[in-house]
Amino acid sequence: MFNFILQFTKEYLAFLRTMEIPYIVSGEENFNLKEVLVKLRAYFGIEKLALCGGARIDGVFLEQHLVDEISLVISPYVNGDREIKTAFETIGRIDDQFKIDFIKKLPDGGLHLIFKKGE
Repeated sequence: MFNFILQFTKEYLAFLRTMEIPYIVSGEENFNLKEVLVKLRAYFGIEKLALCGGARIDGVFLEQHLVDEISLVISPYVNGDREIKTAFETIGRIDDQFKIDFIKKLPDGGLHLIFKKGE
């Protein structure tokens, strides 16, 4: 588990180090997600990252063109929620194209889809 820190003090960072809690600092006021990914690879050897967030964080990564694969599971489940749910919530228009790469029918009747970013 990594802590991504927006505002911090030297004392807080020292506390994290004493607790052996890894952290990454990036950007002055907002995260520089590209820099975070570069640091994850350089310092921790992480080459693949699964983004398991909600629509907003998914949308932020998509807006910065940092998504190269979408793994989507569609389940035959209805919960009665009246609010519209989306996979990506973005600000503004996104023009990234993805093509189907993999389809698997799941035992419960759902589908697992993987879309790869088109070049």
